[in-house]
Amino acid sequence: METLNKKIKNEDELLGLFIDVDGILSNTWLPFLHPTYNEVWATDGHVIIRIPPERLNKQYEPTDGCERLKLPTVEHPCSKSCTLAAIKQALEACPLVDEVETEEYEEKCEECDGTGMVEWEYTDGKMKTHYHDFDCPKCGGDGVIMHEKETKTGKKVSDEDAIIQIGAALFRYRILRIVADALKMLGADTVNITANEPYGMTEFEYDGIKIGLMCITADLSEKISAEVKLNEKK
Repeated sequence: METLNKKIKNEDELLGLFIDVDGILSNTWLPFLHPTYNEVWATDGHVIIRIPPERLNKQYEPTDGCERLKLPTVEHPCSKSCTLAAIKQALEACPLVDEVETEEYEEKCEECDGTGMVEWEYTDGKMKTHYHDFDCPKCGGDGVIMHEKETKTGKKVSDEDAIIQIGAALFRYRILRIVADALKMLGADTVNITANEPYGMTEFEYDGIKIGLMCITADLSEKISAEVKLNEKK
Protein backbone atom coordinates (compact mmCIF):
# COMPACT_ATOMS: atom_id res chain seq x y z
CA MET A 1 0.00 0.00 0.00
CA GLU A 2 1.34 3.40 -0.98
CA THR A 3 2.51 5.62 1.89
CA LEU A 4 1.72 9.31 1.51
CA ASN A 5 2.52 10.79 4.94
CA LYS A 6 1.18 14.18 3.94
CA LYS A 7 -0.18 16.84 6.25
CA ILE A 8 -3.89 16.41 6.93
CA LYS A 9 -5.72 19.46 5.62
CA ASN A 10 -9.18 18.82 7.12
CA GLU A 11 -8.04 17.83 10.61
CA ASP A 12 -10.76 19.73 12.51
CA GLU A 13 -13.50 17.98 10.58
CA LEU A 14 -11.72 14.62 10.75
CA LEU A 15 -11.00 14.70 14.48
CA GLY A 16 -14.47 16.10 15.14
CA LEU A 17 -15.98 12.82 13.95
CA PHE A 18 -14.51 11.01 16.95
CA ILE A 19 -15.02 13.32 19.94
CA ASP A 20 -18.06 13.74 22.16
CA VAL A 21 -18.35 17.29 23.51
CA ASP A 22 -21.21 16.19 25.78
CA GLY A 23 -19.36 13.13 27.08
CA ILE A 24 -18.91 12.37 30.76
CA LEU A 25 -15.12 12.03 30.54
CA SER A 26 -12.99 15.08 29.72
CA ASN A 27 -10.80 12.98 27.41
CA THR A 28 -13.73 12.74 24.99
CA TRP A 29 -14.29 16.49 24.67
CA LEU A 30 -11.41 17.40 22.38
CA PRO A 31 -8.36 15.87 20.67
CA PHE A 32 -5.24 15.56 22.82
CA LEU A 33 -1.61 14.48 22.66
CA HIS A 34 -0.96 11.21 24.45
CA PRO A 35 2.53 11.60 25.94
CA THR A 36 3.20 7.86 26.23
CA TYR A 37 2.39 6.91 22.65
CA ASN A 38 3.34 10.32 21.14
CA GLU A 39 0.13 10.32 19.13
CA VAL A 40 -2.81 12.70 18.87
CA TRP A 41 -5.94 10.90 20.02
CA ALA A 42 -9.59 11.74 19.46
CA THR A 43 -12.18 9.42 20.94
CA ASP A 44 -15.76 9.23 22.17
CA GLY A 45 -15.01 6.14 24.23
CA HIS A 46 -16.22 3.72 21.56
CA VAL A 47 -14.10 4.58 18.52
CA ILE A 48 -10.69 6.25 18.40
CA ILE A 49 -8.39 7.78 15.81
CA ARG A 50 -4.64 7.99 16.47
CA ILE A 51 -2.47 10.25 14.34
CA PRO A 52 1.27 11.06 14.50
CA PRO A 53 1.50 14.73 15.58
CA GLU A 54 3.77 15.62 12.62
CA ARG A 55 0.87 14.82 10.27
CA LEU A 56 -1.26 17.59 11.80
CA ASN A 57 -1.07 21.36 11.39
CA LYS A 58 -2.12 22.29 14.93
CA GLN A 59 -0.35 21.70 18.21
CA TYR A 60 -2.18 19.50 20.73
CA GLU A 61 -1.60 19.22 24.45
CA PRO A 62 -2.17 16.33 26.89
CA THR A 63 -5.38 16.43 28.93
CA ASP A 64 -5.49 15.75 32.66
CA GLY A 65 -5.06 12.06 33.32
CA CYS A 66 -4.71 11.04 29.68
CA GLU A 67 -1.45 9.23 30.43
CA ARG A 68 -3.51 6.62 32.29
CA LEU A 69 -5.31 5.64 29.09
CA LYS A 70 -3.86 2.44 27.66
CA LEU A 71 -4.48 0.64 24.40
CA PRO A 72 -5.87 -2.89 24.75
CA THR A 73 -3.51 -5.78 24.18
CA VAL A 74 -3.90 -7.42 20.76
CA GLU A 75 -3.99 -11.16 21.36
CA HIS A 76 -4.39 -12.17 17.72
CA PRO A 77 -2.79 -9.75 15.19
CA CYS A 78 -4.60 -9.56 11.86
CA SER A 79 -3.10 -9.34 8.37
CA LYS A 80 -6.14 -8.59 6.25
CA SER A 81 -7.47 -5.59 4.37
CA CYS A 82 -10.78 -4.23 3.19
CA THR A 83 -11.97 -1.51 0.86
CA LEU A 84 -13.97 1.60 1.64
CA ALA A 85 -16.41 0.39 -1.01
CA ALA A 86 -17.00 -2.83 0.99
CA ILE A 87 -17.70 -0.83 4.15
CA LYS A 88 -20.14 1.44 2.31
CA GLN A 89 -21.86 -1.58 0.76
CA ALA A 90 -22.40 -3.08 4.23
CA LEU A 91 -23.79 0.21 5.54
CA GLU A 92 -26.19 0.48 2.60
CA ALA A 93 -27.40 -3.09 3.20
CA CYS A 94 -28.65 -2.27 6.69
CA PRO A 95 -32.41 -1.97 7.23
CA LEU A 96 -34.29 1.32 7.18
CA VAL A 97 -36.42 2.65 10.02
CA ASP A 98 -38.75 5.61 10.46
CA GLU A 99 -36.94 8.91 10.98
CA VAL A 100 -37.96 10.48 14.28
CA GLU A 101 -37.46 14.08 15.38
CA THR A 102 -37.28 14.76 19.11
CA GLU A 103 -38.63 18.03 20.46
CA GLU A 104 -38.21 19.20 24.04
CA TYR A 105 -40.92 21.14 25.86
CA GLU A 106 -41.36 22.26 29.43
CA GLU A 107 -44.29 21.98 31.85
CA LYS A 108 -44.81 23.88 35.08
CA CYS A 109 -43.92 21.78 38.09
CA GLU A 110 -47.09 21.12 40.05
CA GLU A 111 -45.18 20.09 43.17
CA CYS A 112 -43.83 23.61 43.77
CA ASP A 113 -46.35 25.46 41.58
CA GLY A 114 -43.53 26.67 39.35
CA THR A 115 -41.59 28.48 42.08
CA GLY A 116 -38.76 25.94 42.24
CA MET A 117 -38.94 25.94 46.05
CA VAL A 118 -40.67 23.80 48.65
CA GLU A 119 -41.10 24.54 52.35
CA TRP A 120 -39.83 22.28 55.09
CA GLU A 121 -41.71 22.40 58.38
CA TYR A 122 -40.66 20.95 61.73
CA THR A 123 -42.16 21.24 65.20
CA ASP A 124 -39.69 20.76 68.04
CA GLY A 125 -40.27 19.38 71.55
CA LYS A 126 -41.34 22.80 72.83
CA MET A 127 -44.02 22.90 70.15
CA LYS A 128 -42.18 25.61 68.27
CA THR A 129 -42.54 25.36 64.50
CA HIS A 130 -39.53 25.92 62.25
CA TYR A 131 -39.65 26.62 58.51
CA HIS A 132 -37.02 26.40 55.78
CA ASP A 133 -37.11 26.62 51.99
CA PHE A 134 -35.36 24.08 49.78
CA ASP A 135 -35.05 23.40 46.06
CA CYS A 136 -37.98 21.37 44.86
CA PRO A 137 -36.87 17.70 44.70
CA LYS A 138 -39.07 17.01 41.68
CA CYS A 139 -37.86 19.76 39.33
CA GLY A 140 -34.47 20.42 40.97
CA GLY A 141 -35.34 24.05 41.64
CA ASP A 142 -36.08 24.91 38.00
CA GLY A 143 -39.81 25.28 38.46
CA VAL A 144 -40.45 23.32 35.27
CA ILE A 145 -40.32 19.69 34.20
CA MET A 146 -38.72 18.93 30.82
CA HIS A 147 -40.36 16.42 28.50
CA GLU A 148 -39.48 15.00 25.10
CA LYS A 149 -41.91 14.48 22.25
CA GLU A 150 -41.03 12.22 19.32
CA THR A 151 -42.58 12.82 15.92
CA LYS A 152 -42.15 10.71 12.80
CA THR A 153 -41.08 12.75 9.76
CA GLY A 154 -42.39 10.29 7.20
CA LYS A 155 -38.88 9.57 5.93
CA LYS A 156 -36.84 6.39 6.20
CA VAL A 157 -33.26 6.38 7.51
CA SER A 158 -30.68 3.68 8.20
CA ASP A 159 -31.05 1.91 11.54
CA GLU A 160 -28.24 3.29 13.72
CA ASP A 161 -28.35 0.14 15.87
CA ALA A 162 -28.09 -2.34 12.98
CA ILE A 163 -25.41 -5.02 13.45
CA ILE A 164 -22.55 -5.34 10.96
CA GLN A 165 -19.94 -8.09 11.03
CA ILE A 166 -16.27 -7.46 10.28
CA GLY A 167 -14.29 -10.67 10.42
CA ALA A 168 -14.56 -12.03 13.96
CA ALA A 169 -16.31 -9.00 15.48
CA LEU A 170 -19.69 -7.25 15.44
CA PHE A 171 -20.34 -3.49 15.38
CA ARG A 172 -23.22 -1.03 15.34
CA TYR A 173 -24.02 0.88 12.16
CA ARG A 174 -23.36 4.24 13.83
CA ILE A 175 -19.79 3.25 14.77
CA LEU A 176 -18.86 1.94 11.34
CA ARG A 177 -20.33 5.01 9.68
CA ILE A 178 -17.78 7.16 11.55
CA VAL A 179 -15.01 4.94 10.19
CA ALA A 180 -16.37 5.23 6.64
CA ASP A 181 -16.60 9.04 6.85
CA ALA A 182 -13.03 9.25 8.19
CA LEU A 183 -11.59 6.99 5.50
CA LYS A 184 -13.33 9.06 2.84
CA MET A 185 -11.76 12.25 4.21
CA LEU A 186 -8.35 10.58 4.18
CA GLY A 187 -8.79 9.45 0.59
CA ALA A 188 -8.37 5.80 1.58
CA ASP A 189 -9.67 3.29 -0.94
CA THR A 190 -8.11 0.25 0.78
CA VAL A 191 -7.11 -0.07 4.44
CA ASN A 192 -5.17 -2.65 6.42
CA ILE A 193 -6.80 -4.40 9.37
CA THR A 194 -4.12 -4.95 11.99
CA ALA A 195 -6.38 -6.25 14.79
CA ASN A 196 -9.74 -8.04 14.76
CA GLU A 197 -10.49 -9.35 18.23
CA PRO A 198 -13.87 -11.08 18.69
CA TYR A 199 -14.26 -9.50 22.15
CA GLY A 200 -11.89 -6.57 21.88
CA MET A 201 -10.63 -3.99 19.42
CA THR A 202 -10.61 -3.99 15.64
CA GLU A 203 -8.07 -1.60 14.14
CA PHE A 204 -7.88 -0.06 10.69
CA GLU A 205 -4.58 1.40 9.47
CA TYR A 206 -4.00 3.72 6.55
CA ASP A 207 -0.86 5.74 5.85
CA GLY A 208 0.29 5.64 9.50
CA ILE A 209 -3.14 6.68 10.82
CA LYS A 210 -4.96 4.16 13.01
CA ILE A 211 -8.67 3.89 13.75
CA GLY A 212 -9.75 1.51 16.50
CA LEU A 213 -13.26 0.50 17.48
CA MET A 214 -14.55 -1.68 20.28
CA CYS A 215 -16.85 -4.48 19.24
CA ILE A 216 -20.16 -5.60 20.69
CA THR A 217 -19.45 -8.19 23.37
CA ALA A 218 -22.97 -9.64 23.50
CA ASP A 219 -23.86 -12.53 21.21
CA LEU A 220 -26.01 -10.84 18.56
CA SER A 221 -24.99 -13.12 15.69
CA GLU A 222 -28.63 -13.83 14.87
CA LYS A 223 -29.26 -10.11 14.28
CA ILE A 224 -26.47 -9.43 11.75
CA SER A 225 -27.72 -7.20 8.94
CA ALA A 226 -24.58 -7.04 6.79
CA GLU A 227 -20.95 -8.14 6.58
CA VAL A 228 -17.82 -6.33 5.42
CA LYS A 229 -15.83 -8.49 3.03
CA LEU A 230 -12.18 -8.89 4.08
CA ASN A 231 -9.25 -9.67 1.79
CA GLU A 232 -5.89 -11.23 2.41
CA LYS A 233 -3.29 -8.49 2.70
CA LYS A 234 -1.10 -8.25 -0.39
